[in-house]
Amino acid sequence: MTQKRIPKKKEEDLLYCLVREFYNAIDPKLRTYCSLGARVVHAALTHYGLPARLVPCQLVGFTATKYCVVGFSGTPASGLWDGHVVCATEQWIVDTAVFNLQVGAGFKVPRVVMARLMIRGMASSLLSMHALPSKTQLVWVAPQAGFDTTLPNDPQALVDELAAKLIEHLDRILRISSMFKRSQTAA
Repeated sequence: MTQKRIPKKKEEDLLYCLVREFYNAIDPKLRTYCSLGARVVHAALTHYGLPARLVPCQLVGFTATKYCVVGFSGTPASGLWDGHVVCATEQWIVDTAVFNLQVGAGFKVPRVVMARLMIRGMASSLLSMHALPSKTQLVWVAPQAGFDTTLPNDPQALVDELAAKLIEHLDRILRISSMFKRSQTAA
């Protein structure tokens, strides 16, 4: 894919658009596949010239009365990876598979979450936190020592196909948004 360069100040705009539009471009049936979703986000962000990386982590959702842990719990479902992964930029994480909290414990969650990255390296186990309007708290932490953080192998052809669909969709949305902003300025 061709690499475009966007100004640093546009990073948040692009990320907000990606979060809002991800499952308008990608089949929502894939919303429990964290590795595939993170790789697609990574490919799109790289396409737009944003440094990004895949970060294995554990997602914890909780309220005053219940909690759910996704990934690195030590109790994987048969044949599934016991992990979770997000895509991170220098300042943000994007999680396309928070739906696992709805499947696992009935939490009402958005389709995709973008949250401020709290640390720049892995010196601390806390990666990010995010409060939802439903009083559900989301916390992403580094896996405990001893867990295999090797990501599952997603078919690269599928990642490329989905990333191309997402990029085409985002280009269309960003072009329309840019035309609207220009027309507002000219008025």
